[in-house]
Amino acid sequence: MKMKLRIKSDSKKGFTLIEVILTVTLVAVFFTTVAAILPQWFKSYQNVISASNASQIANSVITAIDEQITYSGAVEVKPGSPDTIYYLYKSGENREIQLGDDCKVIPGLAYDEKYFMNNKLGIKAEISKTFSESDTVSERNVCKLTVTLTNRNTKKMVIEKVRYIRLYGPEKS
Repeated sequence: MKMKLRIKSDSKKGFTLIEVILTVTLVAVFFTTVAAILPQWFKSYQNVISASNASQIANSVITAIDEQITYSGAVEVKPGSPDTIYYLYKSGENREIQLGDDCKVIPGLAYDEKYFMNNKLGIKAEISKTFSESDTVSERNVCKLTVTLTNRNTKKMVIEKVRYIRLYGPEKS
């Protein structure tokens, strides 16, 4: 007697067509959302990097000018075309820093177009006497230094930094 063994399988293997279509639709919606958000994220990232680099550039320009004039004698800002800071450097020589838009020569700072990353450098300065009369003459002067970086293409200001530099006059030896 032969017995036939039949195994009836109720378990189905695989996915139904509806499940596949639903999965593909959900994946498509997810990637469409990511594709829409990604360019905005990259633009925000580039803006943050650009602002950070512009801040570093402005700080280095301010520091370079600060190092030149803080302990100099006879610092004077003369209006003209362009405005100029005239000062007596530590070594005894007369020096000047040209201000205005698109400054290219700053003592103590090498100018390189690539370093400024297509930004135009603008510098303004003014000397004011804001300290009391009891201070010595060389300690009464304060230089308000304003540094701006403007994008050459868009003409939008990237950053503006202001620093007040107290002018001490020549270092005492």
